[in-house]
Amino acid sequence: MPTILDVKSDFGIYDNNPDFAYFDSASTTLVPKITVNAVESFLTSTVVSTRRGAYKLAVQGVTLVEKARSNLADFLQTDKSQISFQNSIPSTVASFAYGYDWQTEDRDKIVIAESEDHSIFVALLRVAEVLKLQVTVVPIDENTYALEKTYKYKAKLI
Repeated sequence: MPTILDVKSDFGIYDNNPDFAYFDSASTTLVPKITVNAVESFLTSTVVSTRRGAYKLAVQGVTLVEKARSNLADFLQTDKSQISFQNSIPSTVASFAYGYDWQTEDRDKIVIAESEDHSIFVALLRVAEVLKLQVTVVPIDENTYALEKTYKYKAKLI
């Protein structure tokens, strides 16, 4: 018989709302107490932009970020150089696309579903423009199935 994993105790929102059911994680995800506490500690004791200075707090900030990078790399069983912290999904997508070795992999096209979120769509169009890649936009029907017909155009942002 499977055991029930109690994760509600990890999230402060459930302290005052024990029957709360949360279904909007695509918009905003719940933040665990341990993360809230770590952010509060950082904001009240360190609060620096890392890699921007050589003074004591800046060095502390870099140490904290590098420790987090190492811990995450260990957890994901990868090298810490493979861990990149980004501030948003569009910047993550752009960082990945700019860092991808398009020439070695013999790739020259980005395929985007027309239903893609605008922020991602624009980030990918900008990547295509800068890197001179082709863009194919795949139309989606009312049932969100990709249609056979695709639109091809050269990315050009104004």
